Amino acid sequence: MVNAQNVTSLKATDLPATVDEAELRLIFGRDMVSVQLPRSSTGGNCGYAILGFASPESAERAMRQNGQRLPNRKVALRLAPCSTVSGRKPLASYQLCVGNLGAQVSDADLYSAFRSFSDIVLGARVPVDHSGRNRGFGFIRLSDDDAAGSLAVKAHGFQLSGRAVTVRQCLQADATAGNRTLLGFFQWKRRSACFQCE
Repeated sequence: MVNAQNVTSLKATDLPATVDEAELRLIFGRDMVSVQLPRSSTGGNCGYAILGFASPESAERAMRQNGQRLPNRKVALRLAPCSTVSGRKPLASYQLCVGNLGAQVSDADLYSAFRSFSDIVLGARVPVDHSGRNRGFGFIRLSDDDAAGSLAVKAHGFQLSGRAVTVRQCLQADATAGNRTLLGFFQWKRRSACFQCE
Protein backbone atom coordinates (compact mmCIF):
# COMPACT_ATOMS: atom_id res chain seq x y z
CA MET A 1 0.00 0.00 0.00
CA VAL A 2 1.25 3.51 -0.81
CA ASN A 3 -1.67 5.49 0.58
CA ALA A 4 -0.83 5.28 4.28
CA GLN A 5 -0.61 9.08 4.36
CA ASN A 6 -2.80 9.83 1.33
CA VAL A 7 0.13 9.67 -1.05
CA THR A 8 -0.81 10.86 -4.51
CA SER A 9 2.68 11.37 -6.00
CA LEU A 10 5.22 8.80 -7.16
CA LYS A 11 8.84 9.19 -8.19
CA ALA A 12 10.01 7.29 -11.26
CA THR A 13 13.79 6.80 -11.38
CA ASP A 14 16.40 5.45 -13.79
CA LEU A 15 14.45 6.64 -16.80
CA PRO A 16 16.18 6.50 -20.19
CA ALA A 17 17.12 10.02 -21.34
CA THR A 18 14.70 9.84 -24.26
CA VAL A 19 11.55 9.18 -22.19
CA ASP A 20 9.19 12.17 -22.44
CA GLU A 21 5.95 13.32 -20.86
CA ALA A 22 3.83 11.82 -23.64
CA GLU A 23 5.32 8.34 -23.08
CA LEU A 24 4.62 8.53 -19.35
CA ARG A 25 1.04 9.62 -20.00
CA LEU A 26 0.55 6.62 -22.28
CA ILE A 27 1.76 4.30 -19.52
CA PHE A 28 -0.34 5.71 -16.68
CA GLY A 29 -3.36 7.03 -18.57
CA ARG A 30 -5.96 9.36 -17.09
CA ASP A 31 -5.05 8.47 -13.51
CA MET A 32 -1.92 10.60 -13.88
CA VAL A 33 -2.87 14.27 -13.61
CA SER A 34 0.60 15.85 -13.64
CA VAL A 35 4.20 15.04 -14.49
CA GLN A 36 7.44 16.85 -13.68
CA LEU A 37 10.29 15.66 -15.91
CA PRO A 38 13.39 17.81 -15.40
CA ARG A 39 15.57 18.29 -18.48
CA SER A 40 19.36 18.27 -18.69
CA SER A 41 21.43 20.78 -20.64
CA THR A 42 21.65 18.27 -23.50
CA GLY A 43 17.86 18.17 -23.91
CA GLY A 44 17.22 14.71 -22.49
CA ASN A 45 15.53 14.09 -19.17
CA CYS A 46 17.54 13.92 -15.94
CA GLY A 47 16.64 10.29 -15.32
CA TYR A 48 13.66 10.79 -13.03
CA ALA A 49 10.13 12.17 -12.95
CA ILE A 50 7.60 13.13 -10.28
CA LEU A 51 4.17 11.78 -11.21
CA GLY A 52 0.97 13.21 -9.71
CA PHE A 53 -2.18 11.11 -9.48
CA ALA A 54 -5.84 11.98 -8.94
CA SER A 55 -6.17 10.01 -5.70
CA PRO A 56 -4.27 7.67 -3.36
CA GLU A 57 -6.11 4.78 -5.00
CA SER A 58 -4.88 5.73 -8.47
CA ALA A 59 -1.33 6.06 -7.11
CA GLU A 60 -1.73 2.58 -5.62
CA ARG A 61 -2.78 1.21 -9.00
CA ALA A 62 0.21 2.85 -10.65
CA MET A 63 2.58 1.28 -8.09
CA ARG A 64 1.52 -2.15 -9.36
CA GLN A 65 3.58 -1.36 -12.47
CA ASN A 66 6.76 -1.07 -10.40
CA GLY A 67 9.36 -3.41 -11.90
CA GLN A 68 7.50 -3.82 -15.19
CA ARG A 69 9.40 -3.16 -18.41
CA LEU A 70 8.76 0.14 -20.14
CA PRO A 71 6.93 -0.44 -23.44
CA ASN A 72 9.37 -1.03 -26.32
CA ARG A 73 12.38 -0.59 -23.99
CA LYS A 74 14.72 -2.96 -22.18
CA VAL A 75 14.58 -1.20 -18.82
CA ALA A 76 12.18 -1.71 -15.92
CA LEU A 77 10.00 0.99 -14.43
CA ARG A 78 11.16 1.95 -10.94
CA LEU A 79 8.61 3.70 -8.74
CA ALA A 80 8.57 4.89 -5.14
CA PRO A 81 5.95 6.94 -3.27
CA CYS A 82 6.39 10.63 -2.60
CA SER A 83 4.34 12.44 0.00
CA THR A 84 4.78 15.86 -1.63
CA VAL A 85 4.82 17.13 -5.19
CA SER A 86 8.55 17.78 -4.89
CA GLY A 87 9.07 14.16 -3.88
CA ARG A 88 11.24 15.18 -0.93
CA LYS A 89 10.48 15.25 2.78
CA PRO A 90 12.85 17.04 5.19
CA LEU A 91 15.66 14.73 6.26
CA ALA A 92 14.57 15.25 9.87
CA SER A 93 11.46 13.16 9.11
CA TYR A 94 13.51 10.05 8.24
CA GLN A 95 14.11 7.58 11.08
CA LEU A 96 16.66 5.15 9.59
CA CYS A 97 20.03 5.76 7.94
CA VAL A 98 21.36 3.15 5.51
CA GLY A 99 25.01 2.93 4.50
CA ASN A 100 27.28 1.01 2.10
CA LEU A 101 24.87 1.31 -0.82
CA GLY A 102 26.02 0.25 -4.27
CA ALA A 103 26.48 3.00 -6.86
CA GLN A 104 23.36 2.05 -8.82
CA VAL A 105 20.90 1.91 -5.89
CA SER A 106 18.05 4.42 -6.33
CA ASP A 107 15.23 5.71 -4.12
CA ALA A 108 12.95 3.06 -5.64
CA ASP A 109 15.43 0.23 -5.00
CA LEU A 110 15.88 1.21 -1.36
CA TYR A 111 12.13 1.64 -0.84
CA SER A 112 11.34 -1.77 -2.36
CA ALA A 113 14.03 -3.47 -0.29
CA PHE A 114 12.74 -2.07 2.99
CA ARG A 115 9.09 -2.65 2.12
CA SER A 116 9.99 -6.34 1.97
CA PHE A 117 10.83 -6.07 5.69
CA SER A 118 7.81 -4.04 6.82
CA ASP A 119 4.74 -2.24 5.54
CA ILE A 120 5.40 0.71 7.87
CA VAL A 121 7.99 1.98 5.36
CA LEU A 122 6.60 5.17 3.77
CA GLY A 123 9.51 6.36 1.67
CA ALA A 124 13.21 6.26 0.90
CA ARG A 125 15.76 8.86 -0.13
CA VAL A 126 19.18 8.27 -1.69
CA PRO A 127 21.13 11.54 -2.06
CA VAL A 128 23.08 11.98 -5.30
CA ASP A 129 26.01 14.17 -6.28
CA HIS A 130 26.14 16.70 -9.14
CA SER A 131 26.74 13.92 -11.67
CA GLY A 132 23.66 11.96 -10.57
CA ARG A 133 25.67 9.22 -8.81
CA ASN A 134 24.42 8.27 -5.37
CA ARG A 135 26.61 9.07 -2.36
CA GLY A 136 26.59 5.56 -0.94
CA PHE A 137 23.97 6.10 1.74
CA GLY A 138 20.25 6.74 2.11
CA PHE A 139 17.38 7.34 4.50
CA ILE A 140 14.15 5.50 5.32
CA ARG A 141 10.93 7.14 6.53
CA LEU A 142 8.49 5.12 8.67
CA SER A 143 4.90 5.51 9.83
CA ASP A 144 5.83 4.36 13.35
CA ASP A 145 8.79 6.01 15.12
CA ASP A 146 8.72 3.41 17.88
CA ALA A 147 9.41 0.59 15.42
CA ALA A 148 12.60 2.16 14.04
CA GLY A 149 14.94 0.36 16.44
CA SER A 150 13.60 -3.12 15.79
CA LEU A 151 13.55 -2.58 12.02
CA ALA A 152 17.14 -1.33 12.10
CA VAL A 153 18.24 -4.51 13.87
CA LYS A 154 16.22 -6.69 11.51
CA ALA A 155 17.53 -5.06 8.31
CA HIS A 156 21.16 -4.42 9.33
CA GLY A 157 23.54 -6.44 7.17
CA PHE A 158 21.05 -7.52 4.48
CA GLN A 159 22.27 -7.78 0.90
CA LEU A 160 21.24 -5.08 -1.58
CA SER A 161 22.78 -5.10 -5.05
CA GLY A 162 25.50 -7.45 -3.85
CA ARG A 163 26.53 -5.42 -0.79
CA ALA A 164 25.79 -5.86 2.91
CA VAL A 165 24.24 -2.57 4.00
CA THR A 166 24.46 -0.94 7.40
CA VAL A 167 21.24 0.24 9.05
CA ARG A 168 21.10 2.57 12.05
CA GLN A 169 18.54 4.84 13.64
CA CYS A 170 19.15 8.48 12.77
CA LEU A 171 20.20 10.45 15.83
CA GLN A 172 17.82 13.15 17.02
CA ALA A 173 20.75 15.57 17.19
CA ASP A 174 21.17 15.21 13.44
CA ALA A 175 17.61 16.27 12.72
CA THR A 176 18.54 19.95 12.45
CA ALA A 177 16.52 22.33 10.35
CA GLY A 178 17.25 23.85 6.98
CA ASN A 179 20.30 23.34 4.81
CA ARG A 180 22.42 22.18 7.77
CA THR A 181 20.44 18.94 8.11
CA LEU A 182 22.46 16.94 5.57
CA LEU A 183 25.70 18.26 7.06
CA GLY A 184 24.58 16.83 10.40
CA PHE A 185 24.19 13.40 8.84
CA PHE A 186 27.66 13.65 7.28
CA GLN A 187 29.09 14.55 10.70
CA TRP A 188 27.33 11.59 12.30
CA LYS A 189 28.74 9.34 9.59
CA ARG A 190 32.25 10.44 10.52
CA ARG A 191 31.65 9.94 14.24
CA SER A 192 30.06 6.53 14.01
CA ALA A 193 31.98 5.10 11.03
CA CYS A 194 28.58 3.75 9.96
CA PHE A 195 28.71 4.94 6.37
CA GLN A 196 31.24 4.37 3.63
CA CYS A 197 30.15 7.18 1.34
CA GLU A 198 33.37 8.92 0.30
